[in-house]
Amino acid sequence: MVFIYALMSGQLVLYIGQTKDMKTRELYHRSKHNKCSSCDIPTYIDWQIKRIEECEADQRFIREQYWYDTLKPLYNKIRPAQTRKEYRVIHFDDRHDYYNQYKNTEAYIKHTQSDLRKTQKLAYSRTERAIQQRKEYRAKIKAKNNVSEH
Repeated sequence: MVFIYALMSGQLVLYIGQTKDMKTRELYHRSKHNKCSSCDIPTYIDWQIKRIEECEADQRFIREQYWYDTLKPLYNKIRPAQTRKEYRVIHFDDRHDYYNQYKNTEAYIKHTQSDLRKTQKLAYSRTERAIQQRKEYRAKIKAKNNVSEH
C-alpha cells in the first residue's frame, strides 16, 4: 500500500507526494539537510502533513496525478510521473521564451552595458599607465602622511 499525501499550511496545499512510510517522509521533509529535489518549501512556512488517500502500488502515479491536478500545489517542481525528458523540454522552452522577452527590455540593455563597462574598467586597470598612476598616487599619499606625522 502507498499513501498519497499533501503538505498543507492551513487550507493552502504546498506539495503533493507519495510514500510507503508517512513518518519517515515527514521527517525527511522537515530535515534541515533536506535534499528533496522535487520541492523547495521555504523554512518559514509552518505546514502539516496530511494523508489524502491510500492506494495500491500500481495505481500510485495515477492517483498522485489526480490529486496534483485537483489541488494544484504550489511547490511541486515536477508533475507526477513526468519523465526527465518531458521536464527538460517544458522548462527549456519556458526559459527560452523568457530569455527572448528579457533581451528586448531596458533592464537587459542596462545589464549588458554595465557588464561592458566593468570589462573595460578591468582591462584598463591592468594597463601599464593605470599601474603607474596607482603607484604615483600611493607615493603621494605616503609622502603626505609622512609630512603630517612630523
